[in-house]
Amino acid sequence: MTTVLVTRPKHQQERFISLCRSLGVNTCSLPLLQIVERTVPFELWEKSFHDKNSAWIFTSKNAVLHSPFSNSPDGPVFAMGASTAQALEEAGHKLAAMPDTPFNSEALVNQLKTCNARHALVVTGVGGRAYLAKELRLLKWTVTELPCYERLPETFTDEAVTDAVNACDILSLTSIESMDVLINSSEHIDNQWKSKPLIVNSTRAVPAARKAGFTGTIKVAVPAGDDGQIAALKNLLKIN
Repeated sequence: MTTVLVTRPKHQQERFISLCRSLGVNTCSLPLLQIVERTVPFELWEKSFHDKNSAWIFTSKNAVLHSPFSNSPDGPVFAMGASTAQALEEAGHKLAAMPDTPFNSEALVNQLKTCNARHALVVTGVGGRAYLAKELRLLKWTVTELPCYERLPETFTDEAVTDAVNACDILSLTSIESMDVLINSSEHIDNQWKSKPLIVNSTRAVPAARKAGFTGTIKVAVPAGDDGQIAALKNLLKIN
């Protein structure tokens, strides 16, 4: 039976594991990153909270869970992807528009081009992709980034990493950061494991994986996230 290595943060693995099992696929858990909350200084967001011309952009579900406020701002609220949108709605926030596929920064920038606001508050994680803020500034927006969480590498024994890598047939990686942690944690293992099929969340991860020495088949989740990863897994396994 096929085994997939699940590398998401531990608290975000349940749904993906359940979906894998529904396909008759085993899983092996190796959570490579942990999500740590950071305090966002009050003065960074308080003034804009009641400004109807300030757009609030959440780049991930973690950004919603660790955002510095619970009430809805007066300005329009946008989400990067479907799971982020769902988390916002569950928290009582009304979205200005549902996110567009493929749920990435490029799609969100195109969506924001029709928004009347010209000030964006980007609720995000430390060290996130710079594309969104850069493109909005080129469109003459002012951008304030609110990094309310950070991803830190988990630590494992060499034995735990070896067992996990050897036990799996397919690797599921949800970010370039998690890929880096896996590579650094596997320095003691022969590179043969890098020939195994890999599922990633973005086209940007493909050249990064090749540069890191992955030689096997690489499938990109469309859309990014659990559902897209499951679709890529079904494609690898030729499951309808």
